[in-house]
Amino acid sequence: MLNLEEGKESVFDHLMVFNRSHIKLFESDARYRDIFTFVNVYTPEEWISLEEVSKSLGISAEELDPMVETMNDHGLILLAGGRCRSPKVMYYFPDDEDFFELRNQNFRYNSEAILGRATFHEIHERSAYRNVLTRRFTKSQVQHLVGRLDEILREMANMPEEPNTVNDPVYSVCLLAGERFRRNVSVAGEDAERDLVSGALPGLKTQIESGASKGEEVAASKEKTLKA
Repeated sequence: MLNLEEGKESVFDHLMVFNRSHIKLFESDARYRDIFTFVNVYTPEEWISLEEVSKSLGISAEELDPMVETMNDHGLILLAGGRCRSPKVMYYFPDDEDFFELRNQNFRYNSEAILGRATFHEIHERSAYRNVLTRRFTKSQVQHLVGRLDEILREMANMPEEPNTVNDPVYSVCLLAGERFRRNVSVAGEDAERDLVSGALPGLKTQIESGASKGEEVAASKEKTLKA
């Protein structure tokens, strides 16, 4: 709830909106994404040493120091005495065309990093997840699905903080739904209309049907040989 009276706290005290200067910074070096994401995993009350950031992300101290100084200047982190922390509780990437490609790059970058670290053991024991579903949906079904995904993400974001150890993993959750293929069938006539309604593609035969056709061809060939 907004409260703009002098001396009163408002949502803007906890919210940071990204601007176009941040686009240039994140696009200049992917490691800025890693630093920002890692530091903002923690609450604004927690200070993280730059040594921990350096070791966790594999960025040398010589390279890290000027990067965090730049991020501090941009208001992305707060820096003091060899430690840093998140300046805000909430962050908002404007959902407009200027930020669209940056959001896509961020998703690809994080998705590839998750897949690169995932192991069979983690997937098997359900401590990590990776799956794909491809099927036909109507527009209303997709909108329902996206709404549910939004609910799940908000629920996870609002989970209470629990104590963890230094060696505990930091997880990213990537949810994606979108067009994967588009049917492109150019046919004519009643048979084509029937196939489109049933979902069958013209000329496409199942393995069983193909086997039966082959068997018929062999039988016909034998019959011709006998007659000869």
